[in-house]
Amino acid sequence: MSVARIGDVQAKQGLTEDLREFLISIMPIIKSSQGCESVQLYQSQDDPTKFTMIEVWNSVESHQASVKNIPPEKLTEIRRLLTSAPSGSYYKLVQPKSNQRKQRTSTELRKITDRLFYEWQMLTNLTQALQTVTDQSLENTFIESCAIHSRALVKFLYAPKSMPNDAIAEDLFSVSNIWTNARPTIHEDLTNENFVKFANKQIAHIIYSDEDKYKWNFIAIANAIQPALEKFIELIDKDQLGNRWSSNLNNQTGMHWEKIKLLVNSKLA
Repeated sequence: MSVARIGDVQAKQGLTEDLREFLISIMPIIKSSQGCESVQLYQSQDDPTKFTMIEVWNSVESHQASVKNIPPEKLTEIRRLLTSAPSGSYYKLVQPKSNQRKQRTSTELRKITDRLFYEWQMLTNLTQALQTVTDQSLENTFIESCAIHSRALVKFLYAPKSMPNDAIAEDLFSVSNIWTNARPTIHEDLTNENFVKFANKQIAHIIYSDEDKYKWNFIAIANAIQPALEKFIELIDKDQLGNRWSSNLNNQTGMHWEKIKLLVNSKLA
């Protein structure tokens, strides 16, 4: 990474022009030194006796090595022009963090859509199973599993922010706002306040809340997720669909799969 060397000097009274010409004379020497990327000289508007030279180097070591390129007589000459010894410091460029997400390979994206298939398959199968289960322990297992899979789907489709290695729907589009502009508005049942925050607490923590898990209506949650999932499948490239969408899709049953089957089969035809 490049570094900037910012040096300050001040001319003695009556020697401002002499110092200015001297500094201009050594700029070609600095510029031709190995590792120098640029050099510029500035004169203070508030006090014309003061000069600042900004040099950009490929490393601190390159700048330090360049000093030997200035003839000793030049160094002697500058001393008589200055009020005090030159001062200077090194600076590194501060760059804002990029919001650009890493571009993923086709193989990575197909693996992600395969995982998406799994999450939806598990949620829809378990919501159906919850309608008939009678064993309390099994019911609790199904409820917690539904919470895990539906939370993953909501975060994938609607995540406002994510960790770099978290997969989100935007990753499958060359321009992120293609998805954020096209997806349906998040359903009230899926918002952080009504679902995600509650699911996080119930799944990942032992809490004091008296709220019961059986109050969650996962049929309604699946119904709320489905329009966004269908829009996502409609918009992505067929080459981005993993193997599960072609090999396992037609084995799925239930109302949550009917339109999805039509969308995928028409895309793969």
